[in-house]
Amino acid sequence: MAIKLSRWELENITKYKYETNPATPLDKIFDPWWNFLVNRLPWWVSPNLITLCGIVVPVLVFLYLI
Repeated sequence: MAIKLSRWELENITKYKYETNPATPLDKIFDPWWNFLVNRLPWWVSPNLITLCGIVVPVLVFLYLI
């Protein structure tokens, strides 16, 4: 079943911008930093890859300390 969108709906899709609500007080501090980092990553880097790279360092430190 195909979904058909009106012209108005298609125009609004192009204007859509995702925005988050601050979940913690630290969001005001960290959001500029995250935006800075994300704008320097290539577009093809997936969020899962970023998370995987971020967990590698703590895991390696943990393994070293063991």
